[in-house]
Amino acid sequence: MRKKLLVGLATGLFMLATQPAFADLFVTGLNNGTGLLPIPGNQAWGGQLGDDFTATMDLSITRIGVFDDDGDGLIGDLVWQLFEIDTSTLIHTQTVSATGLRTADTSIADNYVFTEASSLISLEAGKNYSVVAYGFDSSDKNFNTNFNLSLLDVGFNTFGLISGGGRYSSSTSSIMPTIGASTSVSTQAYNFGAATFDYDVAPVPEPATMLLFGTGLVGLAGSRLRRKKKA
Repeated sequence: MRKKLLVGLATGLFMLATQPAFADLFVTGLNNGTGLLPIPGNQAWGGQLGDDFTATMDLSITRIGVFDDDGDGLIGDLVWQLFEIDTSTLIHTQTVSATGLRTADTSIADNYVFTEASSLISLEAGKNYSVVAYGFDSSDKNFNTNFNLSLLDVGFNTFGLISGGGRYSSSTSSIMPTIGASTSVSTQAYNFGAATFDYDVAPVPEPATMLLFGTGLVGLAGSRLRRKKKA
C-alpha cells in the first residue's frame, strides 16, 4: 500500500510539473450590437476607467492591454494600472506606447494593444482588484456600456476570476478611482472597454526540482520494498 501511495504521488507530481502553461484574456467579449470585431469606442473620457474582479486562485499577469478604438492602432500613449481594492493600493502602473497604424483583424484581442508586463504581477486568491486605464481622448476613444445597457456589453473570463462592475474618476493619478465603488468590488451593471490583461496560473516549482523530488519518492518506495523482501 505504501509503495502504491508513493509511486502514485511521484507520478502525479511528474504530471503536474510537465503540464503546459496556458494563457487567458481577462476581457473575452465586446458587443455594440453589430456582432462584429473590432468595435469603435464610444466616449472620449480621459480619466481613469476600471473593471473590478476577484481572484479565486493564484495567478500571474503576463501581458497588459489597453482598448484600441477600431483596432487600428493608438494615436497617443495610454496608462495601465492595477489596484488592490480592499487597501486602495496601486500594485502596478505602466505606459502602453502609441503604436501607429496596424491592421485590424476579427478577434477580441485585436481591439486591444498589448505589451509585456515590465515586472511580475501576481494575483492572490481571495483578493479583490481593479484593472484601470486612462489617457483616452477623441482620437483614442474607450468603450462605455452605460450608454445603452440593453445593447452594449463587455464579457469577462471566468477562469480563476469573478468579475464585478466598473469604477471611474476624472483623475489621471496613482489614486484608485472610487466613483461607483469604494473599497469593495463594484456591483454596478456597467463596465468599460479600457484595460485588460493576459494571465496564467501562478508558476509551479521548476520541472527539474519536481522530477528530482519525484525520483526520490520512487527510490524511497523501492528501498522500502527491498527491505520488506529481506525481512
